[in-house]
Amino acid sequence: MDSTLTKEDQLQIHSLSRRIFVITVGLTLSSSAALAAPGATKTCQKMISEDRADGQTQAQCECTYQLVEEIFDEDLKTLTFDSWYNGTNNMAALEALPNRNKVLRQMKKLYRQSQKKCG
Repeated sequence: MDSTLTKEDQLQIHSLSRRIFVITVGLTLSSSAALAAPGATKTCQKMISEDRADGQTQAQCECTYQLVEEIFDEDLKTLTFDSWYNGTNNMAALEALPNRNKVLRQMKKLYRQSQKKCG
């Protein structure tokens, strides 16, 4: 039996490895977020004090936070709140999430709703 992997096998292994990584990151972030979820007020205060709120006021930030709670699925919500509170760059994990179209739809919806409701 030939032990070399075909290109297709390598791609499948790479894809599976990526999914396992995303699941691991998601579970790690979910458990840490569940243990220390600071909420909208503390998260926004911290972002503003560290000049990471992109010019938003406390009220605008909290409004956007609530919209994230309503619109994003758990994986995207966990990555977002970790990034907002801790300043973590989660772009690699975000890009590795399955169903990129769903992620993009959620982000677009957040943008539209935040423009309408949060000022």
